[in-house]
Amino acid sequence: MFLGLSMNQITSNPYYIEGGLSYRRTKGRYKNPYPIHSEEFNLFERGWVQAQRRSYDIQAQLATKLGLNKLNAKKVDRSEVEKTKRAYKRRKG
Repeated sequence: MFLGLSMNQITSNPYYIEGGLSYRRTKGRYKNPYPIHSEEFNLFERGWVQAQRRSYDIQAQLATKLGLNKLNAKKVDRSEVEKTKRAYKRRKG
Protein backbone atom coordinates (compact mmCIF):
# COMPACT_ATOMS: atom_id res chain seq x y z
CA MET A 1 0.00 0.00 0.00
CA PHE A 2 1.26 3.44 -0.90
CA LEU A 3 -0.36 6.41 0.80
CA GLY A 4 -3.00 3.99 2.09
CA LEU A 5 -4.11 3.25 -1.50
CA SER A 6 -4.26 -0.08 -3.34
CA MET A 7 -2.26 -0.46 -6.55
CA ASN A 8 -5.47 -0.20 -8.60
CA GLN A 9 -6.40 3.03 -6.84
CA ILE A 10 -2.93 4.43 -7.48
CA THR A 11 -2.72 3.59 -11.18
CA SER A 12 -6.20 4.98 -11.86
CA ASN A 13 -5.54 8.17 -9.88
CA PRO A 14 -5.56 11.33 -12.05
CA TYR A 15 -2.34 12.67 -10.45
CA TYR A 16 -0.52 9.38 -11.18
CA ILE A 17 -1.76 9.44 -14.77
CA GLU A 18 -0.78 13.10 -15.13
CA GLY A 19 2.76 12.26 -13.94
CA GLY A 20 3.11 9.53 -16.57
CA LEU A 21 1.82 11.79 -19.31
CA SER A 22 4.17 14.55 -18.15
CA TYR A 23 7.18 12.24 -18.56
CA ARG A 24 6.18 11.52 -22.15
CA ARG A 25 5.26 15.11 -23.04
CA THR A 26 8.38 16.68 -21.57
CA LYS A 27 10.71 13.91 -22.80
CA GLY A 28 11.92 13.18 -19.27
CA ARG A 29 12.29 16.70 -17.90
CA TYR A 30 10.90 16.53 -14.38
CA LYS A 31 8.68 19.34 -13.15
CA ASN A 32 6.15 18.50 -10.47
CA PRO A 33 3.50 21.25 -10.18
CA TYR A 34 2.23 20.18 -6.75
CA PRO A 35 3.42 21.21 -3.27
CA ILE A 36 6.21 19.01 -1.89
CA HIS A 37 5.04 16.38 0.63
CA SER A 38 1.43 16.55 -0.60
CA GLU A 39 -0.41 13.43 -1.72
CA GLU A 40 -0.77 14.96 -5.17
CA PHE A 41 3.01 15.53 -5.38
CA ASN A 42 3.73 11.92 -4.39
CA LEU A 43 1.22 10.42 -6.83
CA PHE A 44 2.42 12.63 -9.71
CA GLU A 45 6.03 11.65 -8.95
CA ARG A 46 5.19 7.95 -8.78
CA GLY A 47 3.46 8.13 -12.19
CA TRP A 48 6.41 10.03 -13.66
CA VAL A 49 8.98 7.52 -12.37
CA GLN A 50 6.94 4.52 -13.53
CA ALA A 51 6.70 6.03 -17.03
CA GLN A 52 10.48 6.48 -16.99
CA ARG A 53 11.02 2.83 -16.06
CA ARG A 54 8.56 1.59 -18.67
CA SER A 55 10.24 3.72 -21.31
CA TYR A 56 13.54 1.96 -20.62
CA ASP A 57 11.86 -1.46 -20.78
CA ILE A 58 10.18 -0.66 -24.10
CA GLN A 59 13.46 0.58 -25.61
CA ALA A 60 15.25 -2.61 -24.50
CA GLN A 61 12.48 -4.79 -25.98
CA LEU A 62 12.61 -2.90 -29.27
CA ALA A 63 16.40 -3.24 -29.46
CA THR A 64 16.05 -7.00 -28.94
CA LYS A 65 13.38 -7.28 -31.66
CA LEU A 66 15.56 -5.35 -34.08
CA GLY A 67 18.44 -7.71 -33.38
CA LEU A 68 20.69 -5.05 -31.91
CA ASN A 69 23.44 -6.10 -29.57
CA LYS A 70 21.63 -6.24 -26.24
CA LEU A 71 24.66 -5.09 -24.25
CA ASN A 72 25.21 -2.02 -26.46
CA ALA A 73 21.51 -1.20 -26.48
CA LYS A 74 21.42 -1.35 -22.68
CA LYS A 75 24.41 0.98 -22.43
CA VAL A 76 22.75 3.58 -24.66
CA ASP A 77 19.36 3.27 -22.96
CA ARG A 78 20.90 3.28 -19.51
CA SER A 79 22.84 6.48 -20.21
CA GLU A 80 19.58 8.22 -21.12
CA VAL A 81 17.94 6.93 -17.94
CA GLU A 82 20.90 8.11 -15.86
CA LYS A 83 20.81 11.52 -17.52
CA THR A 84 17.12 11.83 -16.70
CA LYS A 85 17.70 10.67 -13.11
CA ARG A 86 20.36 13.33 -12.60
CA ALA A 87 18.05 16.03 -13.95
CA TYR A 88 15.27 14.79 -11.69
CA LYS A 89 17.54 14.87 -8.61
CA ARG A 90 18.71 18.40 -9.44
CA ARG A 91 15.14 19.67 -9.69
CA LYS A 92 13.91 17.82 -6.62
CA GLY A 93 16.79 19.06 -4.48
